[in-house]
Amino acid sequence: MLSGNIKNIDLNLLKVLDELLRQGSVTQAGEVMGLSQPAISRALGRLRILFDDPLFVRAGRKLVPTPFALQMQEPLAKILDETKLLVGPRHFDPATAQDIIQINAPDATTLVVLSEVFSIISHTAPGLKFVVSNVSEGRFEGLKKGEIDLAIDFFDKIPAEFYRQPLLRDRMVYLARQGHPITKKRKLKIDDCFDWPHIRQATASTRLVEDMLGRRDIYPDYALTVPNFIVGASAAAGTDWLMMIINTLGRYTQRLYALDIVEVPFEIADIGLDLVWHERFDRDPCHTWVRRQIINTCQDNFASLQSHQDS
Repeated sequence: MLSGNIKNIDLNLLKVLDELLRQGSVTQAGEVMGLSQPAISRALGRLRILFDDPLFVRAGRKLVPTPFALQMQEPLAKILDETKLLVGPRHFDPATAQDIIQINAPDATTLVVLSEVFSIISHTAPGLKFVVSNVSEGRFEGLKKGEIDLAIDFFDKIPAEFYRQPLLRDRMVYLARQGHPITKKRKLKIDDCFDWPHIRQATASTRLVEDMLGRRDIYPDYALTVPNFIVGASAAAGTDWLMMIINTLGRYTQRLYALDIVEVPFEIADIGLDLVWHERFDRDPCHTWVRRQIINTCQDNFASLQSHQDS
């Protein structure tokens, strides 16, 4: 750095650096910040002079941060968060709020739960923008670095520096095509289910269910593995394959395909959906308000699930 004097530091430049570290692209950083590509490039030039370091080198279409830039990423994000709290309004006004919220959630949660949240927020807080990702690997590190603001999923354990808010709990059921032989049985037994091939979803909830089944020496015969429940439901509607699924999602698929829901004929624990965030965002007024909208939406739109949990 040319000088340690704080007067040489432009907060807006630090915001650009933070976004470049998150996105690894001048174009994407500009899109997120609402700035042109030349404006981001000029800011990067000033940052290089300020810190006397290249900060990024190009590798194909991506910008790869230098060791010095990587070293700054976590403290930089913390400084910007604390500055935002310091200069931001004490009373959050959703009608005038301008912010970008990055949420990590499975496709199913985005489709069924977050779609309801966005429907409400788009009217009450039109200035808020959202970026949704669905890759679960490394998300705790992403939350810690500020690359993710909120995560929603079925969590077993979370690190100590994170907060968790249960959103809902729901039971597992089977999806079967309409007219499937299994739907005609009066009293199902375990063998009635596992005599049929299954469809596996590559999700956290599936892994939890498989752990439960494994403790009973039950191992489904998977005919198909799919990335999300919509693809699985489509396959189930046209085959004799069964798919174990959360009841809420099963009800949703019945809007799209000719499917029946069959109760699971053995004891299996309910699956919980949690909202998780890092402690650094706990007092942020905007984040607090968004979290409240998600919590309220689950309580208002999935009341039957809460009733099931309490019963």
